[in-house]
Amino acid sequence: MGSQMDYTVAMDTGGEVEEGLIMKAGARGIPHAFVIDADNNITFSGHPMDPMFESALRTAAAAASDRGAGGPTGRQALPLVTASLDELLVMPVKALKLILTERGLPTSDCVEKADLAKKIAATCANVTYYKCLCSAIRTRSLILS
Repeated sequence: MGSQMDYTVAMDTGGEVEEGLIMKAGARGIPHAFVIDADNNITFSGHPMDPMFESALRTAAAAASDRGAGGPTGRQALPLVTASLDELLVMPVKALKLILTERGLPTSDCVEKADLAKKIAATCANVTYYKCLCSAIRTRSLILS
């Protein structure tokens, strides 16, 4: 459907989602949504239009917010990246990807190492990103379609 799709489609090439979620939950159709709490428990499994899906998302988000509020701010500023483009280009790809993923920035749009370095130089040198200090804020949802 190309540009008509207003959502992300994920592929489970390694079979981890099928084994860890779909089979465990007994899911039989698509679309199928999961809500997984901070302790990696499935708190919802079903169709994303089910009214319980939204309720499960709200509950999980509230629980994550409550657990994250324990610290003084619940987050820590990550340092600005002051390395030049040339300095970034000599770093390993894994280190470049880590810089971006720590800041919640996707790396899938970066085909080559230079793309990663350019993205870091353009975004991480002048914008402060924050890291959550509480590992509890890992609640996520996944819709398979």
